[in-house]
Amino acid sequence: LSRVYSDRIDSARINRVAAILERHAGVRLSDQDIYVNVAGGMKINEVSIELAVALALYSARSGKALSANLVSFGELSLAGEVRPVAFLEKRIRASTDLGFTNILSPTKVKDQNMSTCKNIKQAIMISGALQ
Repeated sequence: LSRVYSDRIDSARINRVAAILERHAGVRLSDQDIYVNVAGGMKINEVSIELAVALALYSARSGKALSANLVSFGELSLAGEVRPVAFLEKRIRASTDLGFTNILSPTKVKDQNMSTCKNIKQAIMISGALQ
């Protein structure tokens, strides 16, 4: 039986993201202990982190590194869909100001060079191509 260790993101959220990855992307995590840490000591309560957590868990399990310039925003549904999040333009502006060049989101912002995904499986495929 696996365990989830996370003190900065709700463990129930991490369990749900892991279950979505297993069901809709074929990423086996149920036999693994999962450790999630957030740098800087911030507690994160918002749904926009779910896509990033899913991609990080995929990367850790598969051993395939994600692009260092990748930033992603999205809420995950139990059906594996990636849902839009609020304040996308502000998030993108802040991310590009910080030097991120690969942006992945379920919706496109006009005049932005970014990739879009509709579900977690597509997000994993796109993130792997953004090296």
